[in-house]
Amino acid sequence: MAEDRKPAGIRIDVPEKFGSVYTNADGSRQYVERRQQIGRGIRKEFVGLSELFSEDEQFEKACETFQWLFTDWDLADSTTGPLPKPWQTPGAFTALMDMDQDLALWVMQLVNKTMAQLIALQSGEEDLKN
Repeated sequence: MAEDRKPAGIRIDVPEKFGSVYTNADGSRQYVERRQQIGRGIRKEFVGLSELFSEDEQFEKACETFQWLFTDWDLADSTTGPLPKPWQTPGAFTALMDMDQDLALWVMQLVNKTMAQLIALQSGEEDLKN
């Protein structure tokens, strides 16, 4: 699935509910950037990953896919510093999971959000209202 260039992404700031640890020195929130277009083929790769957090092989397979879905972030561990960038770096997701499981789960669920939902998140809404 290797791609020659990074696709267009949408930036989503880490919500305030994750605390002040995800606020940069300049007062901005740390962010995650997810690619704007996710096709059926990529989504199909997640089918059957029901034991994502208890089976190392399934987690590694998911990380191999996540590296093509997340184009950038400025996430940092409060003690060890910046995490590796996610684009083409499956190990970045292991580092994220090791740093903060709650944040990792939030990041991973961004895959299933529509662009409208991501825009709503970025504008400060938690989710679209029906």
